[in-house]
Parts: sequence; C-alpha cells; structure tokens
Amino acid sequence: MYNKKISDSFVGDPSNVVQTFPKFDIKLLCCRCWWLKNWEYTQLSFPFWRLYHNFQEGAFIRWHGKVIPLSPDHIYLIPPYTDYSTYIGDHKIPLGGCNLTGGCTMTEGSEGIDKLVEEGAVVHLFIHFVIDNIEGNCTQGIYEFPLTDKSRELTARISEALMNDNTTIQAVTYLEINALIY
Repeated sequence: MYNKKISDSFVGDPSNVVQTFPKFDIKLLCCRCWWLKNWEYTQLSFPFWRLYHNFQEGAFIRWHGKVIPLSPDHIYLIPPYTDYSTYIGDHKIPLGGCNLTGGCTMTEGSEGIDKLVEEGAVVHLFIHFVIDNIEGNCTQGIYEFPLTDKSRELTARISEALMNDNTTIQAVTYLEINALIY
C-alpha cells in the first residue's frame, strides 16, 4: 500500500523507485511516398536506416544472393551499411549505378496514381532515419515484419498526409512516422 502526502515537491511520480530508459533518439532524414516504374539500383548502402512499405506487389530486393519480394502485407527495415540491390518486375539490375523512374505521389493525385499503378508502377513509402547510440550495434540484413492493423493504419495515414503536403510535415504525422519506426 502506498500512502504519501503530496507536498509542494511532488513531481508527478508517486513512486520512490528511479526508472532508467534506453538512451536513443530517432532523427528523421526523409519520409516520402513515391510511385516507381523503375527502381533498379546496383548497390544501396548508406549510413542510415531505411523503412520500406510498398502498396503493390512487384518490387524486389536482392541481398546476399537472395531475392526478397516486397509484399504489401509487410514492412521492411534495413540497418545502416547493409549492401543490397533493388528492381521492379522483370527489369534488370544495371552493372553499375541506377535506373530510377518515379516521382512524388502528391504531384500525380489519386487518379494519376491509379493510372500509373495500372501501367505497372509501385507506390513506395520510404523513411530514412538515424538512431543515435545504436548504429554500431545492429546486424546488417533485410528485416521483414508483417503489417499489424496498427502499422497498416499508420502507413495509410502517413501516405495520405504526404499526398496532401510532402514538404511541411504536421506534428501528428511526425508522431505517426515515429510510431511506425518504433
């Protein structure tokens, strides 16, 4: 039983037990929703995390000889310095560099996006970020997570917000992006 008289020094926690929390901060670098017809990269390896969600089938990652289809029912998390290649459909990965055809979904509008998807484009939500204090403690790879009802709702809400304005991220969208990463 806890019985303590609240005094002027009360700071909001009625317990005398000191808690410790992990010390890391997420710093967002970008959050975009693009349509992609070509996404053929020979090598992607950067000093930041990537989170991918595709709304259609058709995009692939190649990592360590394994082909990973990007399913609309999953989220993909890629740690810093993971070396991988990407492609859409039966397009070939170039011997060097990239072949990128795509753009911001906001500039196309819903009808334009529907037409692009009919023509084989993939709608691709991507978030690039840094997590302070854990960069050296992560194992390279492509991590796949099934969408939960909550993460499905978050990807839809974030993408919808980016369709309306992809330059000024509102506070609620910022919090939703962080919730999706966590």
